Amino acid sequence: MKHTLGMKNYNSEAITWTVIIPSCLYALLIVLLVNFHAWAADQRPEPSLTDVVLFASLPLSSLDTAAYRDKQQVCVKKYLMAAKKYMHNEPKPGQSEQNIAIRRWRMERYILLIHGPTSKKDAGLFASGVPLILEWEGMSEGPLVEADYTEQWLKQYPQSPIVPFVHIFAAHRYRAGFETASSEHAKGLIPNTAAKYKQHLQAARSAGNGWITCIADDMEGLAYVYLSGFGRP
Repeated sequence: MKHTLGMKNYNSEAITWTVIIPSCLYALLIVLLVNFHAWAADQRPEPSLTDVVLFASLPLSSLDTAAYRDKQQVCVKKYLMAAKKYMHNEPKPGQSEQNIAIRRWRMERYILLIHGPTSKKDAGLFASGVPLILEWEGMSEGPLVEADYTEQWLKQYPQSPIVPFVHIFAAHRYRAGFETASSEHAKGLIPNTAAKYKQHLQAARSAGNGWITCIADDMEGLAYVYLSGFGRP
């Protein structure tokens, strides 16, 4: 009798484990798949064309065209080739103040590439005047201060030849503002930065400038421009 009861208990435990183990494995698989999709969704070229042109923190040589595919790879390769003649005698990085100066130097030349020699005066004015902050430190204040400058510029110089670049620059800063505001749970900023991003991106695209379209397509394809994990506006 005891022996039979023991067998029943043993069988019951065996059945229990045959249910628990597959269930645990299935749950683990679901977790791994969710985490994989989250990881895959955040993958992007490092750096991207957007990073190089609109942050201007890294040299042109840091772009890896192999990180791109098809039409966008062609676009990035063309941009690299066209930009080389503008980037001779690039200053060497030094102290933080010098690094800001280098960013301004690069930005002015990228604007010249995008808008041509007639934009030289305005390219210099914008690149020297925009309040480039060395490090935003994950806060929305930095990108939004820079975005605010673009709004002032567009009001003051509505006929400027570099208006499309200012719009794409503004779109980038507002998207960074959206990501940082989302991180801060700043509910009042999130819808505004999302709307401003779309508004300036559309305005930039509407100019019909091939280089601007290339950058806009790149930025739209990125999972994030500054902080990962907060989606697209």
